[in-house]
Amino acid sequence: MSDFGVTHQLVTLDIDFERQLVRGITELSIEPRVSSLGTIRLHCERPVVRSVWVNGQTAEFRRQQVKTRRQLVHKLLRTGDDSLHDEGDLEITVPQGQTGSLKVRIEYYVVRPQSGLVFRGGIVYTETHVNPSSARRWVPCLDDMGERSTWDLFFVVPASVGGEAVTAVASGELSSVVPHPHDVARRVVRYIVSTATAACTLGFAAGPLTGACALGGAGAEAAGGVFAFAPGGRAADAQATCAVVPEALEFYAR
Repeated sequence: MSDFGVTHQLVTLDIDFERQLVRGITELSIEPRVSSLGTIRLHCERPVVRSVWVNGQTAEFRRQQVKTRRQLVHKLLRTGDDSLHDEGDLEITVPQGQTGSLKVRIEYYVVRPQSGLVFRGGIVYTETHVNPSSARRWVPCLDDMGERSTWDLFFVVPASVGGEAVTAVASGELSSVVPHPHDVARRVVRYIVSTATAACTLGFAAGPLTGACALGGAGAEAAGGVFAFAPGGRAADAQATCAVVPEALEFYAR
């Protein structure tokens, strides 16, 4: 277990589809589990970190070389050692005098990602896995199933691309879609995850998506409604792909 827990995390992703670039800002509300927390270690495999603040004060940070998820799995298969815990590769030094609850702000970017976060066909989407390994590729976080927090997810996207409206679909509940305060050609989409959730279970897609279909069945109704989204012209594919989802939800709801 880590020396601290994250109670809430805010993530803002400014998405540039043309350059395949994501500029990110994340703010983590941290509660120490030890009397004196001198170092914060987060998982941060792909993001390039530009700056870090702790309680509004500039903080020193460095990257640690740690085993990748693939290397850890190979270790399990080779030796039978099921200790797959890794402490993270972004090491932040807590400034002197900072005690108690901490607010950590990290500015970073991800450029032309190939895994975890993927640009393809005018869409950007996450590759989400049940086991931790993917979230750390697009946001600094505690990428551990045992570490859960509530989330605020903001997506800054163009209002349209090629004449098609752009939106974002993500984990959680859609809270708002508003014009960007400084650029009328962009909009800000906000989702709220009010149930404490592990980072590795979060996912999103952004681009010229449309509501392909509403999925029926008792399982879908129990979940409060299930809707499938797809790029233009792919509604039939989305409906066929997601047809089994209501049955799966009904099974888990029993």
